[in-house]
Amino acid sequence: MVEIIPKKSSLFPQEVHKSKILFGPGLFLLLIVAGAYFLLGHLVKNASLELTELDSKLAGKRTEQHLQLEARITEYHQKLENFSNIIGGFQYSNNFFDFIENKTHHQVWFTSISLQPNKFWVEISGQAPSFQIVGEQVLALEKSEFVQKIDLTSIEIGEVGVDFSIDLLLNPKLFSLGALIEEPEPEPEPEPGAEEN
Repeated sequence: MVEIIPKKSSLFPQEVHKSKILFGPGLFLLLIVAGAYFLLGHLVKNASLELTELDSKLAGKRTEQHLQLEARITEYHQKLENFSNIIGGFQYSNNFFDFIENKTHHQVWFTSISLQPNKFWVEISGQAPSFQIVGEQVLALEKSEFVQKIDLTSIEIGEVGVDFSIDLLLNPKLFSLGALIEEPEPEPEPEPGAEEN
């Protein structure tokens, strides 16, 4: 038979049943998440402590190596500084020889040169066929920007021609690294029929 009077039903019986079904897995999932949170927090803390410990060990090793490298660098720096002081004070005597080669008259030959680069002083002795050639040699040296003072200290007639001695006070620039040595001036050609003494 068909019931006409409805039965009394409980409030939300199907929903309660669903909540019982979802409560168990939800609680299990919550426990897993909470456990994972605490486990990961613990692992991060341990990793952080281990990283700090390794950093301190590495810093200790780095300091030892760093000190050794710093000592070597300081040693090389000192050597380079000493070398630069030596090079900075070095006088390039080769410049003088290039200069004297460019300024020597073609009929003059030097028998002795006494160079004192620290005083920028040179004593030169030489020979020439005539007094005129000695004069031309002195004039050629006197015109140079690298000669501050020139003294013809002796001149006399020798066995072959004229013997002479010249003292030169040179410009310190001549002994520097970048000194530009003057090119030799073209020598005047002797006049036809002119004889040298």
